[in-house]
Amino acid sequence: MSNETRQGRRKVKKKKRSPLKIFLITLLILFIGSGGVFAYYLKSLGDKVTSKSQSEAKKVEKGEPMNFLLLGVDAGDYNGKEEHQRSDTMMLVRYIPKTDKIYMLSIPRDTKVKINGKTQKINAAHAIGGPDLTIKTVEDLLNVDVNYYGRINYEGFKACVDAIGGVKVVVPRDMHYKASDIKINFKKGETVLLNGEKAEQFVRWRKNNNGGGYPTGDVGRAETQQVFMVNFLEKLKSPEGISKLIPLLNTVTNYADTNMDMSTIMEYGKELMNVDPSSVQKEVLAGEAYHDNEVGTWYYLYDKVKAEPYLSNFRDASGASSAGNDSTPLNNENLNISIINSTGVSGLAAQYKERLESLGFNITNISTQSTKKKKTEVRYNGEDYTISGLKNYLNDVNYIKDNGDNIKDIKIILGNDALNGGILVGSSTSSDIFTESKSDESIKKSKSIKILNSTPKSGLAARYKEKLERQGYKVVEIGNYNGELRQTEIRYKDDNNFATEVASGLGTGKIISSNDKSADIIVVLGADVID
Repeated sequence: MSNETRQGRRKVKKKKRSPLKIFLITLLILFIGSGGVFAYYLKSLGDKVTSKSQSEAKKVEKGEPMNFLLLGVDAGDYNGKEEHQRSDTMMLVRYIPKTDKIYMLSIPRDTKVKINGKTQKINAAHAIGGPDLTIKTVEDLLNVDVNYYGRINYEGFKACVDAIGGVKVVVPRDMHYKASDIKINFKKGETVLLNGEKAEQFVRWRKNNNGGGYPTGDVGRAETQQVFMVNFLEKLKSPEGISKLIPLLNTVTNYADTNMDMSTIMEYGKELMNVDPSSVQKEVLAGEAYHDNEVGTWYYLYDKVKAEPYLSNFRDASGASSAGNDSTPLNNENLNISIINSTGVSGLAAQYKERLESLGFNITNISTQSTKKKKTEVRYNGEDYTISGLKNYLNDVNYIKDNGDNIKDIKIILGNDALNGGILVGSSTSSDIFTESKSDESIKKSKSIKILNSTPKSGLAARYKEKLERQGYKVVEIGNYNGELRQTEIRYKDDNNFATEVASGLGTGKIISSNDKSADIIVVLGADVID
């Protein structure tokens, strides 16, 4: 292949389009009654695109619902080079023309997934395999189809904001962060007209230099990004925004790509004129952050049970998706799970039964066996998708495929690693059903506890001091923590078991080893304890 041909393809590749922004442009063009001229102009740009994305679209019939995935990628990506960067923003959008409904779902970039058999954060999918692998990862995680995608980097994002004359926002939190390459300074409550550079700072901010940030971490960040998108749309509908449509369109053409063809963009654009922007429904994927102590990494754990009601809006009326035709996870309540205790510790199977039932699983039987096992086994008869629900809650166990008759039958054989809730993801947050014994009063009184409040809400440290003291614990100090944590931490010096009991007494807490010797246990209260 000649260099000229390669260069030609690179040039063409830059002219692919972000579906959401062109949808909005098309909507406004139609709205102001000048559709013919602008539609012709838009179509002429589309005709210049001779080579579409390599990601094949899952096309739908005219007027039928569709899902498209919006990707914001790290700065420096997608500039004619072949290498990919991690995605920084990921949003799944569902459009249903017949009911004029739009649903938005932000997927936190730290969401824990399996990519090529390895545990990863979902934002790594784009770095490893570009849009194709990102789409597959989202489909496998959520059991939905992704019909189309749109992708833009932050240079393009800034250029689009500048093209429409900036976007006005109300700042939700104090945002003060300074580094060698960036300076962010916004005051809570102020109304600011953001240019492209300031808009990038606003949507990418996570924390201040003093450690304070969104109490809910990436969830708060995603919510801010959704609000910005709504404000962006409002600006487009304004007289100033309408006058900036051509500059915006040219900017989008230079910075974005999509696997949606121009005729499809035009078709959905006509339908979008009926949508009321204020009716757009927005959510962040349900779940919680947790720290994997073995690898020293924070993940966001997707909660299938909590997410399912909203996710059902992203599937057709039957709840099916082609992505899941051969790999759809069975509903947790439809599984037949038996739990077998091999540890010799009385009551362990009953404890896991209670916990898994609280998560929506159907436990049909519990029993014991004399053969001891060190590591827990999950034996299943069907394909891998039958245990995908359990994998969200059971950590580092052996999954073994048997040859049974009923794909719904699953056996969990508890090993020694299951003691004290040890195989549960985020096991340190387990309730006291997993506490086998309580410290006697002398031990409680001999160990010192310090409680620090990392939240903006005053009085929490005093409240939890009182709670622990009622249970016989010795709290020697309370105060404030420099920074904000998403989840409460129980930091221990040398007694993990005692830390587990303190967590049980509090009803929350991640167990973390610490070198801080100011107390035997240091409790740092996070946003999860705010009423």
